[in-house]
Amino acid sequence: MVESAPSAARSTPIPSPTEVRMSAAPADDSKSDVITVRSPRDGSVLAEVAKTPVSEVAALADRAREAQSEWAALPVAERVQRMKNIRNRWADRGLELAQLLMKEGGKSEAEALTSEVLPSLNLFDYWCKAAPGFLAREKVALDPLNFPKKKGFVDYEPLGLIALVTPWNYPSSIPLRALVPALLAGNAVLWKPSEFAPLTGKMVHEIFAPDLPAGLVALVQGDAAQGEAVIDARIDGVSFTGSAATGRSIAKRTAERLIPVSLELGGKNAAIVLDDADLDRASAGVVWGALANGGQNCAAVSRVYVVKGAAAEFEKRVRARLAQVKSGPDAGEFFDVPPLISARQLDRVAAQVDEAKGAGVEALAPGGKQGDAGNWYAPAAFKQPGDALSIVREETFGPAFTVTTVDDEAEAVRRANEGEYGLSASVWTRDLQRGERVAKRLDVGTVTVNNTSFTPVITNAPWSGRRSSGHGTTNSHRALFEMVKPRFILLDWNKGSEFWWFPHDESLVTLARGLLRFLTAGFSNKLAGLPAALKLLPARIKAISRPVV
Repeated sequence: MVESAPSAARSTPIPSPTEVRMSAAPADDSKSDVITVRSPRDGSVLAEVAKTPVSEVAALADRAREAQSEWAALPVAERVQRMKNIRNRWADRGLELAQLLMKEGGKSEAEALTSEVLPSLNLFDYWCKAAPGFLAREKVALDPLNFPKKKGFVDYEPLGLIALVTPWNYPSSIPLRALVPALLAGNAVLWKPSEFAPLTGKMVHEIFAPDLPAGLVALVQGDAAQGEAVIDARIDGVSFTGSAATGRSIAKRTAERLIPVSLELGGKNAAIVLDDADLDRASAGVVWGALANGGQNCAAVSRVYVVKGAAAEFEKRVRARLAQVKSGPDAGEFFDVPPLISARQLDRVAAQVDEAKGAGVEALAPGGKQGDAGNWYAPAAFKQPGDALSIVREETFGPAFTVTTVDDEAEAVRRANEGEYGLSASVWTRDLQRGERVAKRLDVGTVTVNNTSFTPVITNAPWSGRRSSGHGTTNSHRALFEMVKPRFILLDWNKGSEFWWFPHDESLVTLARGLLRFLTAGFSNKLAGLPAALKLLPARIKAISRPVV
């Protein structure tokens, strides 16, 4: 059990969020009550993690609700200070976290530090500085003529208990995008990390726990059964990052209860290389954007559309850069492309690559499994694949991409907008104004000009999708406002009746008609008609001022 600072909410004991057995012995994968954690690098067993019994999830949710009342009662400044403590603990354990991401996720140390540990410090800093302003009482400006002797304001209250279901590809940084703003807003969180990253989930929970009421962040370990139990618990909102299929299932499960849902789903992201692009930068950016984290990134470049004037030279540079990429079990400590998270994910990528090869598509890089142990897969890239193949239509989530020559900018935009996903895209050009014009024609949530695949780490910029890429937002104030309930309060010190109150008689109709003529007239006619409109008021005032008794 994670020890926490004393608080009233800790009087109810709670079970340890995760029981972990570390063992080098062969695992029994038939066990239904544990998660067997295997190294993506060599397939060895790292640990067995006890699954949270499905029967206990509802109780964890109830305890989180109890803790939430205490947490929400704290001043925002106090919640911020505790989050700063958590941030400092994150920094202190940063190298330890990176080592765990390397073991459990197969990442290189460079990838673990630059994509998860370091950007997350910026995330903590942003929210600790910005959240108090976003959560402060907001004054609503009221027109004194239409609404005399009145003032209004909005207070923001926490939703309550937010269900958080997160993936394995960035298992520490993605959860923070919801955990940190949700907690600062005063919520509790029922969190199920991926079954492929339970050890990372446990460490993140340990980093948060000492400064929170016990049970406020309830950790649920397991697979689909536990995920369903989390969604079916007595929750007030959902933040989910994962596949479109699971996102649709969650949307259906929550629709009947009218529970708000934020869905950050998949992508099939296009890069458009225009004929005036800096091809050195474009080729470097595309290869990195496609292969970073082994392509296991919803923002990864999957499809490249190159205007024909630049195609031959771009392909030449891509081939050269692919030849320099380091991957596989013999690549040493400083590899570029990590192994895939699981044998199942490797099989999925291999199926798309093998289909392209079977169709006779020319390969810029052939791909293929590397080594006997682990889930290493060499980068694959294909030229002119057409539109029928799964590697073009479906999310790959692996180190594979396609390069297609198009006639012009218009065709590139059209092809980029095809398909069911609408998460992100990139445009490569020396003309930034042209790049911006193209960006505005792309039906996606994020467009980068002369860069790619990194903006989710910009905490004050929204990250959202369209169509099968989901809806809702992570990052920026827009994400926070999905985790609170606004309450508008109006104060009125007017002592008389409002002109629209009863009785609904001739005086009201006459006044309303006069106001309609006045409001729809031109400026000069307004001035001329103002005296006539004002003459209608006394009759209405008399009508609403008659004593009742």
